[in-house]
Amino acid sequence: MKRLLWVVALSWPLAGHAMDGKQLLNACRLLLREQPVLSPDESVQAGLCGGYVGGIWELLDYLRVSKNPAGGLFCPPDRVQPIQAVRVAVRYLEKHPDLLRYRASQQVLRAFQEAFPCPSPANQNRPEEPAG
Repeated sequence: MKRLLWVVALSWPLAGHAMDGKQLLNACRLLLREQPVLSPDESVQAGLCGGYVGGIWELLDYLRVSKNPAGGLFCPPDRVQPIQAVRVAVRYLEKHPDLLRYRASQQVLRAFQEAFPCPSPANQNRPEEPAG
């Protein structure tokens, strides 16, 4: 746990610049890598991914459930784990390589919207279909 806190603390200054989808995808692939041993630079990048995607998730989820929500941005099921949010972002970025040059925050929001769409008013009375 202490190692994770150091990774997040060390990557904090890196979060100040705008990141594109390609940079985020590379960082998140490190976080999801099967190898448990990462170099110090890779650890910082992996921590950057976790903090970036997790921060966007927390902000958007807060807006979704607050008294003054920003609208139906996305509608996840209860108890989505942070690593699941990273996997959703990586799948979306890999599926849309043509969008990697754009801001990562926009792509993460689109990933959440695609993975966790809100029911349209016409579909609210229909039973939910299982996610594929």
